[in-house]
Amino acid sequence: MNQLMKKNRLLVVSLSAAIVVALGLFVYAVIEIVSWSGYMERTEKARESVRKLVRQRPAPGKENEERIKKDIVVYKKAAEGLHRSFQSPLQPALQAFFETLEAPRIEVLTDEEKEQFKVPGTGIEADEENNQKAVPLKIRKLSQEDFVKFFRARFEQYCSANGKLENELNTMATLMEFIGSCKQIFPLGNWDKAIATFRRGVKPLTVEPVNTSNEIAVLLSALGFPRRVPGSTDELKRHTDAFVAEIRQVATENKLELLFDISDSFVGGTSVAKNSVADKDYPIAYFHWDVFGDIVSRLGKAEMSSLQNVFVRCGESSEENSSGGKMLNLEQSFEQIGSFRVFHYTVVCTGSMEAIRNAVSLFDQAYRAHRTYVVRSVSLYAKENGAAALMAEDSLLKDKDSQTAEVQDEDVSFRRGRRGRRRNTEELRASQDRKKEEDIQKQIREKDAKLPPHKRSDYGTILIGGSDQCIAYIDLDYVVLMNQE
Repeated sequence: MNQLMKKNRLLVVSLSAAIVVALGLFVYAVIEIVSWSGYMERTEKARESVRKLVRQRPAPGKENEERIKKDIVVYKKAAEGLHRSFQSPLQPALQAFFETLEAPRIEVLTDEEKEQFKVPGTGIEADEENNQKAVPLKIRKLSQEDFVKFFRARFEQYCSANGKLENELNTMATLMEFIGSCKQIFPLGNWDKAIATFRRGVKPLTVEPVNTSNEIAVLLSALGFPRRVPGSTDELKRHTDAFVAEIRQVATENKLELLFDISDSFVGGTSVAKNSVADKDYPIAYFHWDVFGDIVSRLGKAEMSSLQNVFVRCGESSEENSSGGKMLNLEQSFEQIGSFRVFHYTVVCTGSMEAIRNAVSLFDQAYRAHRTYVVRSVSLYAKENGAAALMAEDSLLKDKDSQTAEVQDEDVSFRRGRRGRRRNTEELRASQDRKKEEDIQKQIREKDAKLPPHKRSDYGTILIGGSDQCIAYIDLDYVVLMNQE
């Protein structure tokens, strides 16, 4: 064997090398096969993902991706425009306020506020190594969003520092105390000037009387803060009475007749003595009165004849008022749908068909003034029933002829029974005049009846449907987008 191995050494070495190489190739092949299987699995998954993407509409691709990016910009602008439509109706006055309000004084701001409201590129210290000159700090004017955050933070700090209790936070007294210190934040006299600008700008935007006693509360309410109302009963009564008087004035100017006492019926009325509205509900009652005034104004501009009533869907409180009746629960006078509050009103009014169409159109277009109405339904009823009136007129004529005969009989009996006595000259003359007038009218009717229909005096007169005056029941939703803090 050894001799055989020695004689075939070259062959043995070659076979050994071949075996080693074969084993190496086998191991390599196994590794490659495993790797290839993993690759095939990943490839199939990728193909399936591609097939899913291709089935989508629009299919992804460079061109579609560009379109999607453009659509995002368009939808974002549309969303911003829609959001602006739900801003406060007092937005034009707010813009005038912020245009007048100057930047806060640097010395009263905290370091964090200085950094937040500084003009970009200012407040830079000198750096000699980099040849950088110092740029003095400048504070920019506050935008509406800046002011809301700034005011809220400052007010919370004030209440915390002065130990204000929970029930004092939303009172008019606490607000006015804070405003006294708030004036110092802006240049001398600028706050009062901006408030005066707001007061002038708000007058044509709401029927609520805005004066020095409530201008701050109205401003902050328009910015999304809780509405403050006068704390004393006398002040509350004066303001609500002025509110009602203003609405009546708007109705009078637009020749709209109010057929109900608005101070007693709408959302519990404004009579503080009756106590139909709880003190905590007066802020939302003011909201309803503002909407009511806008409804009156739009109906007047549409040339409606009269307003019979405006109903609000409200719940009842378990409490009783001073008259023994149930108090209204105005917290249940709206429906919360996501971030929106929807208030439901039913307006009962009278006017011509054209005026009703104009009124619906004005409600639809109110979004331009940052008021969003949704006209749910309009029900129309004829103000006058022509057929019933015609039948009643026919019955009246028959009764009149019968009454005339009776009067004539009474006159004969009067003459016979009272003959020889002193007669009442005035009564006799009146009876004679009445008889003459009736005889003349009877002759005219008899002569008219003998003529052909087209020659009679009442030919062409519209007897049924001649009037376009209607009673309209308009169901409205008033939609408000609540501020998201």
